[in-house]
Amino acid sequence: CGLIRLDPRWEVATYIDIYQKYFWPLQMGSFEVTAERFQLSVTRAEKFVDVITSRLDLAGLNVVEIGCSYGAGLYGLQGTGANLVGYDYDERILQLGKEFTGLDLRSGGLEAALGNEEKFDVVILRHVFEHFLEPLRDAGSLKRLLNENGKVFIEVPGIFNMKEWTPDPLMVFNIFHTYYYSLKTLANVMQSCGFVGDG
Repeated sequence: CGLIRLDPRWEVATYIDIYQKYFWPLQMGSFEVTAERFQLSVTRAEKFVDVITSRLDLAGLNVVEIGCSYGAGLYGLQGTGANLVGYDYDERILQLGKEFTGLDLRSGGLEAALGNEEKFDVVILRHVFEHFLEPLRDAGSLKRLLNENGKVFIEVPGIFNMKEWTPDPLMVFNIFHTYYYSLKTLANVMQSCGFVGDG
């Protein structure tokens, strides 16, 4: 059907603890983050940058990325004239990101961004939405982050095109990805929360 849900899974507090302390080495195989590794992430984010800048003029807009890691995607948007903010749980990675990018990178996830009561014109969730434990609740709460006519950009590992972005299915089917989507099922979730998509 294009929607897969992980069961059983951990509690929210366990996931947050892992994202704060262990997620990077578990995903990357090392605690070390070099400038070369950061630059590789910037290069990998170029397609995202091209897609979002081809659809939106970001000049003067307030843009937030939830789950930004060390800000490689936001770094690619620095020349757009947008006001850029990122959130992530891993303080060490955030500090490295600040050193590499000079961006406004903040501690926490979606709940921290909501707690700050700031409004944004664009919310970015790149390879983050599949981590949400309660996608309907969390997608619905995104409206509280958005200015009127705000946009949400979501990129997930599509369940029907995994070979396009990873040769290793174990990088897809893991304890951190609590839901797996096709474009259709992701659109259904967002539409059920009142969003209108443009594919």
